[in-house]
Amino acid sequence: MFTAKKSYVFSSLLVLGVLASVDVSYAQGDSEGRMEERVSPSSYAEKNEYVPYMGLTGGVNNPSDYSSTAELGVVGGIQPEMGVGVGGEINTTSLDDTDRTQRTIALAQAAYKFGGDVPVARNSYFAIGAGPAFVKTQVKWAIAPAVGFDIPITTKTRDTVSLGVNAKYVGVTNSVDSYVGSAAVKYWY
Repeated sequence: MFTAKKSYVFSSLLVLGVLASVDVSYAQGDSEGRMEERVSPSSYAEKNEYVPYMGLTGGVNNPSDYSSTAELGVVGGIQPEMGVGVGGEINTTSLDDTDRTQRTIALAQAAYKFGGDVPVARNSYFAIGAGPAFVKTQVKWAIAPAVGFDIPITTKTRDTVSLGVNAKYVGVTNSVDSYVGSAAVKYWY
């Protein structure tokens, strides 16, 4: 059975997911009256395979042996081919409020982006990340499978901004594992 703490985290993720998945398809006219169709990062990548992005993340880290804490991070990467993304993520969190144990993780990631025509599924992805985890003065290793989506909030075909949500499990050698739910704002060049 879920504890109140875990139930709150999963309820928050559900609400964020529903809010971010509102994908209203519409067209917008430019100054000359032409219509420009809304373009998602995944469909933009289908036309232009090399699509770099940068972003900020923030969310809730739920370590297995401690109370939930905030997690902040930065992400970046490229889409070298249709449906495939590679990049990195650096995030940091305090594992426990009492002793202020800080954990910073640097992950190299590979992602598969689903694409297609279904509103939320076309912007969804599955990713796997691995890299070092720095806890106090020790270096440990982390692996982090994740699922999420990025919904575009601008209508441009270039310089797109997206809002997204992701959930991941972070396994760290000789340290506590954790579930992380976070929101992301990304800028796609």
